[in-house]
Amino acid sequence: MADEYKALTFINLPFLDGGTGRQYAPGEMIPQSAFEESVELGESAIGESEWDGQTSADDMIAHLIEFGSLSEDPDAEVHPAHRPVEPGAPTMAGLVEQAKSLVAQYGETGEEVPPELQALADSRALLGASDEAAGGEENA
Repeated sequence: MADEYKALTFINLPFLDGGTGRQYAPGEMIPQSAFEESVELGESAIGESEWDGQTSADDMIAHLIEFGSLSEDPDAEVHPAHRPVEPGAPTMAGLVEQAKSLVAQYGETGEEVPPELQALADSRALLGASDEAAGGEENA
């Protein structure tokens, strides 16, 4: 086992910092002692008899490594979902707006719009979608 581990995603170690836990951001190094302290504080908060067999620092580390949240390699790549966005990189909203402009240009010249381009231009409604429920016959 290493002395430090690299967080590849956001990791919250419970029971640290007054019981609220301590969050580590992707790319931060987490010392082995933080895992051990989290387990010790958890055991003392819950009680030794109830804690028995719950987890150990080594088990916690092994699970986080197994599922890709932690690495022993300090040069490991951060999870793709947590990499910073490069300035000027294309966004879905930007691509949809470009597709809408191209569809309008095709319409002005009377050219046939490729179906893929039309689908992308029409997908703008999907970008603004939410998880809010809507009732009624039309949504059944």
